[in-house]
Amino acid sequence: MAEASAAFRVLTVFPIDQVGRVIAAIERETPEAMVVYTSDHGDMFGSHQLHGKGPCMYEEIARIPLIVKWPAHAPVGVVSGGSVSHIDLAPTFLDYFGVAIPDLLQGRSLLPQIRRPDTRVNENVFIEFNRFEIDHDGFGAFAPIRAVFDGRHKLIVNLLDRDELYDLVDDPLELKNLIGEPGHASVRDALHGEIVAWMNRTRDPLRGPHWSRRPWKGGENFGSTWGGPTRPRPFDEAYFPRTLLYDTGEVVDRYEYEKY
Repeated sequence: MAEASAAFRVLTVFPIDQVGRVIAAIERETPEAMVVYTSDHGDMFGSHQLHGKGPCMYEEIARIPLIVKWPAHAPVGVVSGGSVSHIDLAPTFLDYFGVAIPDLLQGRSLLPQIRRPDTRVNENVFIEFNRFEIDHDGFGAFAPIRAVFDGRHKLIVNLLDRDELYDLVDDPLELKNLIGEPGHASVRDALHGEIVAWMNRTRDPLRGPHWSRRPWKGGENFGSTWGGPTRPRPFDEAYFPRTLLYDTGEVVDRYEYEKY
């Protein structure tokens, strides 16, 4: 069966003991379908003296399952070492059905990595936290966080708190914060540059120079908090018309305009 018309199943299943029944039904009705199992977040369960979820990037809540079953395409019983993100799922599903992936999507298709687990689709994956609950304080105060993981090192920029850097090979429990260690400065700074570039590239609504002004940067001056490039919404005529520049009314022809 061609992938453009392939069977596919997206199911929300709860409780967990019903998963087997769902898989059995899929194998009975559409045995060639690709099945993806994942979750939205983990739970701290007392690790780092924390419970539940919230404004932190520890593995207990940020590292979640992603299991793919795709007969005749995905190798059985193989674990891929390449990091992936939930934002890769939509491009993956579009690619699976042979649909063009619009430029507005930030993720990448995982089909190459699913077929060949030794393939690495992403050099880095990014994790973000924002507070969306405006009616109560159940999830604490405003705590914007941006993080990047390269498969070994994880840099967490806590905009209003202390930043963190962990080596998950030497310190899988994330107990030693390396943010101020001179021996890890080059890795830290490179990952920091990846976070800032990601925020700019994705038009992060909270982007700005404060994310670059970190104490471990040595007090460098990164300019005024006012102004910066104009980054119009990515254009894709198949989904929405192009943005007009607010100062000239002209149609945008690129993703970034410098201000003078």
